[in-house]
Amino acid sequence: MESGRSRVSGTIAGGPGIHRRPGTARGNEAKLARDALSRAGVLLGVVLYCHFLLIVYRDHIVPIYDYFNFHWVGYSPESQFIATMATIVMASCLPLKVEGFGTFAKWILLFTVFVPSQIIPIASGYVAEHQNLWLSALVLAAFLALHVLHVFLSRGPDWHIPRLDRSVYVAGLVVAWVLVYLIFFAVAGWSGLRNPFENVYDARSEFSENVMSRNVFLAYAVPLAVKVINPMLVVVGIQRRAWILVVMGFVGSLAVFSANSQKSVFVTMLLVPLIYGLARWRHRFSGPFLSLAFVGLALVSLVSDVLMEFVFRRIVVTPGLLVGMYIDNYQERGYAFLQHSFLEPWFDVVRPPPAREIGFNYWASESMAANANFLGDGFANFGVVGMVVFAGILGLVLGLTDRLTRSVELPVVAAGSVGVIFAVIDTALFTSLLTHGFIVMVFLLAVYPLRQQEGETEAKPSLPLEESESVVRRR
Repeated sequence: MESGRSRVSGTIAGGPGIHRRPGTARGNEAKLARDALSRAGVLLGVVLYCHFLLIVYRDHIVPIYDYFNFHWVGYSPESQFIATMATIVMASCLPLKVEGFGTFAKWILLFTVFVPSQIIPIASGYVAEHQNLWLSALVLAAFLALHVLHVFLSRGPDWHIPRLDRSVYVAGLVVAWVLVYLIFFAVAGWSGLRNPFENVYDARSEFSENVMSRNVFLAYAVPLAVKVINPMLVVVGIQRRAWILVVMGFVGSLAVFSANSQKSVFVTMLLVPLIYGLARWRHRFSGPFLSLAFVGLALVSLVSDVLMEFVFRRIVVTPGLLVGMYIDNYQERGYAFLQHSFLEPWFDVVRPPPAREIGFNYWASESMAANANFLGDGFANFGVVGMVVFAGILGLVLGLTDRLTRSVELPVVAAGSVGVIFAVIDTALFTSLLTHGFIVMVFLLAVYPLRQQEGETEAKPSLPLEESESVVRRR
């Protein structure tokens, strides 16, 4: 037999015309080199992203929104170095390949929660400059807990729920959509639709008073519709080329956006087909690809006020600002201890829920609900311990989701989950899991009809090159 570094032609036990792969040592060296280059690209992207996030906030967001508590008190090179190094450590822990919902979510959360939660609180003055090391270490500890528990739980055997037939699945989505919007228009009326870009905060207040508070069903159904049902209709419609489903998803989201001016509804509506197309084109997302995407988003936000307002400020900067406010508020006034949630029976509740308390203390508005993500929510309820524990709970949920949805194609998982990922970015943990549809999304993905079961083979997920060659050798 020739050296392992030479290519051997001829036949092997699997049949004629199949050639042996290059030597294992040579293939491993090439793979290690590719991985090292990809990892270096990710780390460079992290450094650039931390830098550009600071510039966008200081030079483009603060001058416009200083009146709305987006302040600038300065940010030292020492703080930037600490935040960047913490992000490099976290990015180094994440796998380069994105092969499931949990990994996809962690990469998104790295750029939308991890980085801004270290930078914006200090730059805006809600966390003191001398606490920079404490804040970065706390956020890093929380994300490491999330990552470790996700990996631990996701490595178990898959959990299989019987898949629905395609017609039954689509019929269920359509019936849910029709029911929600019949009641929506019965309560809101056509007069509830307006220009969503004018009088934003008045529109949200009126929507809450005149629609959500008037019908308990809509209070729960509308978030599910815009975060779960509409995205899944668009995904199924694109995959099956059933364009009426795509139109239903877009029209439904546009109706809610016109009524309440919630920018995340508009952004979700645009991102679902974009993410589906990118994931299908790339076959699988990767850490370097997502890093490049977020660096590009930050760069474009430097020159585009529209993108800065509707995407970057909304899904990156504002959640970081609110984490700072929650830390500032609950360090001074004591923790909430879930007295407005599971532990309510053990408390004589006198203080408002965290979102309302922050809205009143920082915006002097009793009607504003300033929701924060799992980091701010965890700190509000149990301080430092709560931040780490709530992140760990999210990691367990991501692991369970992976075991239930591993057989579903990544484009479906990634695009269909955009709405609930937004909820995790800017909403309290248990609210995002229950009220905003995370658990419903997991169920819909767990029973999603697979193409392989229907005899369609063109959409089988692609295997990496090295896995494909090993399959050929076994044959």
